[in-house]
Amino acid sequence: MADRDFSSITGALSKTWGPRVRRALNSRAIGLMTLLGSGVDNRPGRGKNVSEGVELDGESAETYSDGADASTYTVNAQIVPTLSWGLYRANGKITNLARDTAGTSIGPGDLIRIAGRELSNKSRALALKLGTDFYSGSGSNALIGLDSALDDDNTYAGVDRSSGTNAKYRANVIDPGSSTAVTKALIRDDIATIYDAGGEYPTLALCHTDVYQKIASLFDANVQHTIATDKDGRVLLQGGVEVIKFNGCLFMQDRLATTGRIYYLTPESFVFEVLPKVAATELGDMDMGMQPLEMTGGQLPLGMYLESLARTGAAQKFSAYVTAQMLCVNPIQNGVRLNVAT
Repeated sequence: MADRDFSSITGALSKTWGPRVRRALNSRAIGLMTLLGSGVDNRPGRGKNVSEGVELDGESAETYSDGADASTYTVNAQIVPTLSWGLYRANGKITNLARDTAGTSIGPGDLIRIAGRELSNKSRALALKLGTDFYSGSGSNALIGLDSALDDDNTYAGVDRSSGTNAKYRANVIDPGSSTAVTKALIRDDIATIYDAGGEYPTLALCHTDVYQKIASLFDANVQHTIATDKDGRVLLQGGVEVIKFNGCLFMQDRLATTGRIYYLTPESFVFEVLPKVAATELGDMDMGMQPLEMTGGQLPLGMYLESLARTGAAQKFSAYVTAQMLCVNPIQNGVRLNVAT
């Protein structure tokens, strides 16, 4: 007589899934999220592009002899840096069968409303793409990222910075010319250089993980240890470098940053605009509102909207959209160190 073992019944057994489908991915956009929360002018977009009137230092004052006539006249130069919108979308398609089978299943709970799950995934994809272009975006229909904004001899936002007339619109590029180990003295010099040029101390510094590790190692000898107890009364000794604040500048790591660089930022010198959707009600279009972007561990305060696309067969197509742009209105208050050894 055969045994009633597992192999004889496994095909007839049901499986009850847990409530969650876990994401094995990282969509964090640390640099962009930190800048948006640090004093940047984050506002709804208007019109055909992102632009700002900027006045460059050109005035001067003088001493004069008693009764002397004025003979020297000065004026601040005015420019209008302008950037086109960055156009971002993530597309999805859900078949009728996928929708119906998921909606009538016992679990996992995350997939029963499969449209909601897909929308969440598209939101995370947009957050990751924007977080990457925050540094390296430079092409048409994209954010113009820090690698282009923090330069001193390129054309940025329509302003030719290779021209001496626009020297005050240059960022501070600190390039030793070859791979150079970062030191505390170099960091102090960088911050001083930016202050001398623009009159403001940078308060935020972003860098890739490998650069951050080198900076953190400069402080290992000065680790602050804290003593705490757990719920059972056991003593826990905690030590290490989690957040670095040096010379008033907060250093943060972001795996999306360009390696070998330190970006020194004055958040108040940036403008970030998101263009809201305008519903065409005469075409039956509805304004569903602008939803913050989801990402691993939180949200980005950027507006995303959803639009259905024309059906082709037994499937629903849709796109999630973000229309945004970042403009550095005062590059001289910011800087970048290149060729950091890792």
